[in-house]
Amino acid sequence: MWKNYIKFFVIILTLWQISGCTNNRPIEVYHPFPENMWNRFDLIKLETIIDQTDINYDIWLHIEYDSSYPFDSLYINVAMFLPSGEIRVNEYRFDMKDKYGAFLSQLSEGKGEQFFLLREDFSFSEPGIFIVEIECLIPRVEIKGVQNIGIILKRAENNK
Repeated sequence: MWKNYIKFFVIILTLWQISGCTNNRPIEVYHPFPENMWNRFDLIKLETIIDQTDINYDIWLHIEYDSSYPFDSLYINVAMFLPSGEIRVNEYRFDMKDKYGAFLSQLSEGKGEQFFLLREDFSFSEPGIFIVEIECLIPRVEIKGVQNIGIILKRAENNK
């Protein structure tokens, strides 16, 4: 029974993403973390459909966290599987706190969010499924304070 609900949800999500893409709205895909805990061995897999190849995208990482996030930075490995079959892999270090240990984004009710640019003015050569895998590289088994992580594809500003 749950499989039918999941299939229905995936279909609705896919249709919503396609309609968002044609209306120049950003495409957003998220992964929530149960109990605000990221197990570093859990590979996060996000996927969406790219149907417009005539525009370029800015690809952002969006992280939502709470004040219990213990580290100054976020270390991740990001693998992008393009519809063309090409794979792009990069390691990233994103600062979460300043040198005094204060979060770089303002917390509201103990929660914050930050956006990090992964790719600027990126073009897809073929339509199809775009997959992003995110691996935590922080050397702790459980990273507390992480609520959601996702990607946002926005139309690049220099598109005509």
